[in-house]
Amino acid sequence: METEGVSRPQETSNIENGAMNDEHLAEVPASAHLVGHDSWQQVGLMIMTCFNCGWILSYSNLMLMPLGWGWGIPCMFFGGLFTWYTSWLLAGFHFIDGQRFIRYKDMIRHLFGKEMYYVTWISQSAILILGNMTFILLGGRGLKEINLMFSDSAMRLQYFIIITGITYFIFSTVVPNMSAIRVWLGASTIITFGYIGVLLVIVVKDGRTYLTIKMRGIRKLVYLMGSIAIPAGFDKLLGVFTGPEPDRTGPDKPADRLTTYSKTGDRSGKSNSHRNYEVKGNMMDKVLNAFGAVSAIIVSSAPVILPEIQATLRKPAVKNMRIVLTVQFTAGLMVYYGVTVLGYWAYGSAVSDYLPTALSGPKWAKVLINLIVFLQNIISQHVFFQPVHEALDTKFLKHDEGIYSKGNLTRRFFLRLLLFTGCTIVAAAIPFIGYFLNLLGSFTLIWLTFILPSMIFIKVKGKPARVEQKTWHWTIIFVSSLLAL
Repeated sequence: METEGVSRPQETSNIENGAMNDEHLAEVPASAHLVGHDSWQQVGLMIMTCFNCGWILSYSNLMLMPLGWGWGIPCMFFGGLFTWYTSWLLAGFHFIDGQRFIRYKDMIRHLFGKEMYYVTWISQSAILILGNMTFILLGGRGLKEINLMFSDSAMRLQYFIIITGITYFIFSTVVPNMSAIRVWLGASTIITFGYIGVLLVIVVKDGRTYLTIKMRGIRKLVYLMGSIAIPAGFDKLLGVFTGPEPDRTGPDKPADRLTTYSKTGDRSGKSNSHRNYEVKGNMMDKVLNAFGAVSAIIVSSAPVILPEIQATLRKPAVKNMRIVLTVQFTAGLMVYYGVTVLGYWAYGSAVSDYLPTALSGPKWAKVLINLIVFLQNIISQHVFFQPVHEALDTKFLKHDEGIYSKGNLTRRFFLRLLLFTGCTIVAAAIPFIGYFLNLLGSFTLIWLTFILPSMIFIKVKGKPARVEQKTWHWTIIFVSSLLAL
């Protein structure tokens, strides 16, 4: 039985009955983090809540605004479906030649050699470090939005970035690994779906405001025609969106009321009366923005740390990981795709790159959403940054001491301090770091998510595989390489 502490090879050897291998004894490398410890329910809930982090509030702007409805919805659907497929494929190679691979880079070194190992290690590390910086930036932005609601003289964004970095540092020191997050999952789930629920209510309300304005315009036109009778059924349908028929004899004439309402868009002062879904820019801008949107779609679903997540699962790890992927790419994907679609529907091509800034709802709702975005990002960034923590912990912590021993706690404190100091300084100095993540993501995530799983299949299953299987995977490699370029 493995205890909360440093995993040792003799303690973590495991029998795995995977989909692509017979039951066999799997060798597991030493790790400072727990291996084979967690249930699929725990990991599935963790992944679903972590992918529904604060970044989903930018997806309407990043994914649908550059593509529009015609291209955006198909790209989101097929992007999510294909990412599910390649993740499912990669999960089947967690055990190769009697070894359990708990790190993506180790699997690549075993199959392709040292050069490919370094390419994978650099690609994965770069995207994870940049991703952590953007999480720090996003948390700081949430705090700044709260500050703006209570003060006319707002503090600079950099101060909130520093507060966020300190918070992430403290949490990562106290909670050493993915398995230790289990005590936080209940609260994380409640606040995640709580803030998404509040957000969607306001977004739908804002979207209906636009419909109300348009329907009142139609109704106004009919009323102004004077002597023409309004069919009862048609008037009832308009009334669903516009409310009861205006008093045409009172001093407050319908046209005056409509004009006043249309100028504001809704009673909170937000204007939504000129919504459209036109993709803006010249042809070159549209093409470049479309590639950026495709990159964002890949980033939104790519499990770039899949082997590291799978390492925490109990046996049978292949089956359990595929259950986790099914949960994520059905229930989890529906949530943040739903936010993306409704955000674009409500605000059109003018949708903000941070959805809470466009909301017309009450102040308490905006404060709640931004506060929960900040809190939920603590969990999300900690999960996605785990490969970096695991590598440093395995190298520098004492394997003959417990993970919470005084010596290991001190070493972990300074490792995390160094790491988050660097990330926070860069995020504060370059507050547009998210653009670098999108740019790098178009190359590294396609490589890690689409190309490598097919290369692994050809390497491991090449000889016994059918011709059509080899052709299929070579096609994936070729098309994905073109997309990355």
